[in-house]
Amino acid sequence: MHKPIDINELDKATSRILNPGGQTIVDTHKENQAPQANTMVARSHAMKEVFKTIGLVANSPVTVLITGESGTGKELVANAIHRTSKNTDSPFVAINCAALAETLLESNMFGHEKGAFTGAVNRQLGKFALAENGTIFLDEIGELSPTMQAKLLRVLQEKEFTPIGAKTPQRSNARVIAATNVNLEARVREGRFREDLYYRLRVVTIHLPPLRERREDIVDLIQTLLARINKQMNRNVTQLSSDVMARLENYDWPGNVRELANTLEKAIALCPGNVITRNLISDIYDDETPVDQDEQIPLTEWSLEDIEKAHVQRILDATHWHKGHACNILGVSRPRLRRMIKHFGLVSPDGAHENMDEDNEEFDFPFDSQFKNNNDKNYN
Repeated sequence: MHKPIDINELDKATSRILNPGGQTIVDTHKENQAPQANTMVARSHAMKEVFKTIGLVANSPVTVLITGESGTGKELVANAIHRTSKNTDSPFVAINCAALAETLLESNMFGHEKGAFTGAVNRQLGKFALAENGTIFLDEIGELSPTMQAKLLRVLQEKEFTPIGAKTPQRSNARVIAATNVNLEARVREGRFREDLYYRLRVVTIHLPPLRERREDIVDLIQTLLARINKQMNRNVTQLSSDVMARLENYDWPGNVRELANTLEKAIALCPGNVITRNLISDIYDDETPVDQDEQIPLTEWSLEDIEKAHVQRILDATHWHKGHACNILGVSRPRLRRMIKHFGLVSPDGAHENMDEDNEEFDFPFDSQFKNNNDKNYN
């Protein structure tokens, strides 16, 4: 029988073995952000280089372009640059350039005067004004329209911008960090992105590798994300079954750190105990998990009792025969699960029909009562 892996103990062990070379940044500045938005770890060489570059450029006013696939943590890197700089107490303001139509984006970015357009009943400061003495982060910069590209180029060249409806420009001293998940150089060749703006943005480039290319960081990420998600949900889910850990380490994570965080968040939310088992992360098994040969029996050969037996067996195996967890997942009481095990003749890996604590405590759930009343007679 495999013992569940305690992620905290595993982290201590790997740290001792691999030396304290792994680095972790936990940014608690925004506690309400999504879990993946607050944490960076670096045990891999690629991420250590990222950390090194962050330290080198933090106190320089140069424009930085962060590249990488969606979900790799580009905004987190931008935030880390800001919070490592001498202007850490100044604002960090983010804009998603793909989230708004051009007219709304211009107003959001540069602000507008009262009466500048229909609905402009008050003067509004733009993000560049709000980021005074701080950092403005322009995410998905590759989605800017040609008009907005020209306006942004002027800000970078002249250090000034003009709110909609204003007659005079305003100075800008905000540090600009941009990010993209597309190939801007290819877009320049295609005529879809200004070459002069591209070179203004990429004074320093930081590339974030996809998670599949830095698997050394996965265990550290899991440990850090579990701690943060548990705190947010007021839970204490700190263990993973061995097959779950193997899958998390070997899955390709097309959604990168964001997908890993979402997977753990869902698992913790649905976990009945403190061990994450395979059934809680089934989404990342669907692409390549073969069906067992003994599960390929034609449906006509399965009775209702066969299906119930197979389901109970699967849950018991998934929870390593932890009866409390199995009861929670199945939605049955402990006495009823004992009767089911006996009725179906199920045998645990150690050869015993059942090894539950011999107590009379029942764990009844709201959805269990009707099912129990209808079916308990089958296991008397």
